[in-house]
Amino acid sequence: MANAVTSGLWSDVSTTLPRLVGLNTNQVNWGIPANRARRQSGYRFIGRTVPLRLDGEEFVLGTFTHNNFPVRSGGANRFTIKLSATVTFDTGGFNRTFNFTFNHHETPNIGNKAAQADRVGFTSVSSSETMEIEGESYAVKIVGFKQQGEVVNEFVSFENSANSAVIVAKLVHIAKPEIVTDESTTYTFEVLNPDGSVFGKGCFTYAGAEQPVDLAHIMGGGGSGTELTSFWYRDPLVGSMDINQLLSMNFVLGVDGKPSRFTLNAANVPEDSRALAGGIATADKDGSISVHRGDSENSGCAGRKLTFPSACYCEVVVEEEEEEGEIPKVDLVVVMDSSVSMRPEAISLSDAISASIESAKSKCPSDLKVTYLGIEGRFSKTLFDTTIRQHLTDLGVAESDMRGRKRGTVAAGGAQEDGARAIEDVSLHHNWRTDAMRAIFYLSDEGMEGGDAVDNEDIEAATRAIDVATTANVRVHTYLAKSKAKPEVIQLNEDEFKRVAESTEGQFFKSKNTLDGFETMLEKVICASKVPVGVIEITPCPCTQEAIGVCP
Repeated sequence: MANAVTSGLWSDVSTTLPRLVGLNTNQVNWGIPANRARRQSGYRFIGRTVPLRLDGEEFVLGTFTHNNFPVRSGGANRFTIKLSATVTFDTGGFNRTFNFTFNHHETPNIGNKAAQADRVGFTSVSSSETMEIEGESYAVKIVGFKQQGEVVNEFVSFENSANSAVIVAKLVHIAKPEIVTDESTTYTFEVLNPDGSVFGKGCFTYAGAEQPVDLAHIMGGGGSGTELTSFWYRDPLVGSMDINQLLSMNFVLGVDGKPSRFTLNAANVPEDSRALAGGIATADKDGSISVHRGDSENSGCAGRKLTFPSACYCEVVVEEEEEEGEIPKVDLVVVMDSSVSMRPEAISLSDAISASIESAKSKCPSDLKVTYLGIEGRFSKTLFDTTIRQHLTDLGVAESDMRGRKRGTVAAGGAQEDGARAIEDVSLHHNWRTDAMRAIFYLSDEGMEGGDAVDNEDIEAATRAIDVATTANVRVHTYLAKSKAKPEVIQLNEDEFKRVAESTEGQFFKSKNTLDGFETMLEKVICASKVPVGVIEITPCPCTQEAIGVCP
């Protein structure tokens, strides 16, 4: 296996930082120096020349340094920065860029040395981008920071010093899916800007599941190989183009004695005012765009590149009939923000639950067990007469193992609105039945970390809750109640509640869903908590104008 050279650029800071310099370079600095040293804080990434291991063994992606000096950061104490890490083979110049997000926590400079230390972690450890090596697909996964031979997930950076650690990663093999259809095959490709960002996306479908493939399409006939049945491409310059504008295309992959290649030539004939031509792209190297013009611009010499196509497949759940007499177990824990503003929802839900359960059982039969819990509080004359802390303590869970904060330890009603922490505690410690399908239904009208407006702490807490629930195989359904907050705050909360639900395969609801009462909504929650009975089949993605950009 050839060696590879790694490099990296910092970009996309999640908030406004004073005196931010160095974006899109390997060193980014920020902050107004708070002492006579006049030094800013910042990140630096230095790449390496490394052998890439295909057996899952670790390799060093590069050296990370945090220059940690006292600065005034304008109140931005928690934010994220993206690292775009490029891996280039030392033979052939083939390269791929992988994106990761770092979390930064700027602590107050008070207390002892450990208390003043800043902390850096990862929001994303696996890249969504892949590369092809020897005919197989791989993603890059960060293992952690390595200092003095120990790998850790969080980098502790002491004040008034430049603190370094190597970032350890590994290549993760992505198994090729087993295709269950031979009707068609879909591939996607991209046109990249010189900096590697995506300018345009396209796809094509050919008849059958022919592998290897040797396809030559010529408009009007005269081509060779399997028939091209669909083609779509779209970018801001040429707009959308379909198979009727595809003058020619050549795609070769896996044919003995023939190198891989991909070329295309498209134009809106006879006007010829919009055109795209590029090639030769191979599995190891992007091709050059030679013709690229729109109605009012010609960018044929803009340095853009054409990528080699990748097969595109989608997962489809094929329903199967349940075996007669088999009723699945479903454990549903309904968690309520116990602040005063949520009492109307607690009453309405308590009144509606019995009818909802009976209706749900008739439409989607299940052996259902429902538990009702309040976050650090109870509502009298409702089903929410037990707190999460009391429930878990009765199960023998030590308070030191709970993430939830005690009532009275957070300003205002914050502990009663720690939704993300509640999701973590229930996911990890509830007495789920063996073989039961697990679900949480969380209801609140404020942010997930102590309520109030949404900030970085809420986003980080929600991300952690997603990770914990996913690991514990728990679906989380969320409900955002009516609020008197400003519209922009309500929208931020809606985005986070929806993200938590969708990331755990749950459903998101908001106050308008209760116009017909809670019964219908609860019925949907109960039925959605039951995992569909069926098998996942892998089928080619559709190549349509709407589908461009859906597949990786």
